[in-house]
Amino acid sequence: MFKINAERIEKIAKVLRSIGYGKILLLEENDPQYKAVGRLLYSSMVKDAVAAIVANALISYRLSGEGEKYWSEFSEYFSTRLKGSRQLAMFREFLEKYSKYNRFLREQKLNRLRKFYGSSLYAKLKKDPLHYCDKLNEFNKELASIFKKSSYSKTIVFATKMYYYVCRNLGYGVKPEKSIPIPVDRRVCFISLTSGIIENTIVPHSLKHYIEELMKKYAKLVVKAWGIVSEKTYIPPLNIDSIIWLSARFIRLHRNVKEIVEAFMKDYGSIISRDLLEKLFYELAYLLVSHRILY
Repeated sequence: MFKINAERIEKIAKVLRSIGYGKILLLEENDPQYKAVGRLLYSSMVKDAVAAIVANALISYRLSGEGEKYWSEFSEYFSTRLKGSRQLAMFREFLEKYSKYNRFLREQKLNRLRKFYGSSLYAKLKKDPLHYCDKLNEFNKELASIFKKSSYSKTIVFATKMYYYVCRNLGYGVKPEKSIPIPVDRRVCFISLTSGIIENTIVPHSLKHYIEELMKKYAKLVVKAWGIVSEKTYIPPLNIDSIIWLSARFIRLHRNVKEIVEAFMKDYGSIISRDLLEKLFYELAYLLVSHRILY
């Protein structure tokens, strides 16, 4: 039902090459999740903050609100309360009494946290929180091993990305390995479809119908498609994810490229020029702005 569209990959890769890796790194620093990670790091002991950030990433799914809002909520709560050995109890209290955005599958998530806090990876992070900053791929694989998941699993890759954000916040000029895939979540699937890099061989009546299907059955195809974009741009998939993730929210709200650009620049300024943003959003929202697909 789904296949990769090589022509659309070329179009998107061309724009990303024009934007360049450096601009994407600057944009990352304005990601609300990057800022939430920084707030917690600078208000707590680093070894405690790093463990809590990784733990939170592992339960950042099935949220009842936007990820940006949830990470701000998490950072606000933990930045004034974080105590090393009480983290699991703190998470229970946070999920049960405080969080507005992480209410589903509470016991499942607490079990995940118990596995993490009982792991050798947690022990290593307590000893040296930045141990994996120059070997993110190893971090990704160890985390996958703890949960008996694929290293491509969405929450495993997302936790790797948040650890990468830790390293960057603390001044490590780390570049993620290209072997670490893009985390296949709803926003990435949304952009994979609206951009046309993943093509539905049966004309859809609605985009929403196919996002879940891509996530559940075709995640490897999404990983492969953005992996090709990465090869053509020399930009790692985790960094490509940052620009996709920030862009998707605006593309969902607007159908006109100029409106998308205005809304984006209102939040993120002129890190990327207006001209390049117009080209980027035209390509990322290609099937929507050309009215070839409905959402």
